[in-house]
Amino acid sequence: FKNEQATREVIDAEGWLHTGDLGEIDARGLLRIKGRKKEVLKTSGGKMIAPLPIEERLKASPIISQVCLVGDNRKYISALITLTEDTLTTLQTRGEALSEESIRDPEMVSIVKRHVDELNHSLASYEQIKKFTILTREFSIADGEMTPTLKMKRNVVESRFKHLIDRMYSEGGH
Repeated sequence: FKNEQATREVIDAEGWLHTGDLGEIDARGLLRIKGRKKEVLKTSGGKMIAPLPIEERLKASPIISQVCLVGDNRKYISALITLTEDTLTTLQTRGEALSEESIRDPEMVSIVKRHVDELNHSLASYEQIKKFTILTREFSIADGEMTPTLKMKRNVVESRFKHLIDRMYSEGGH
């Protein structure tokens, strides 16, 4: 409002308003929002991936609570995955210690891997999740990883869990 420079940055010469959203026109001619431009991951091979739709599909699993895809300037896509409170409670009652940052319980890793593999079958090879780490806690507002409206702060999550992300790219991972 009354800022010519800011107006020129979002409205181009043809009158198009650039919101920063990514979308596509479907077969019926309707616009479908796929994510935010600033949240696009670009692999080291130059492939552009909108993480939000992939994250949302993986979160449809009854045991998965949150997902943060990573892979910007990296060879492939990996994921930080959090489990639902019920699933974490079940692990604790089974005697699984959740004192570490990541869950390595072979049974749980196998279950999550099945969900990841199922999703991967419907994705292009460059979009597929090659490795993942299961965290022992959810992302939170208190730790600055989520906004008050429960949107993930990707840069904060990536910074906070950088050592786990680096480990997925340096060693085997799941």
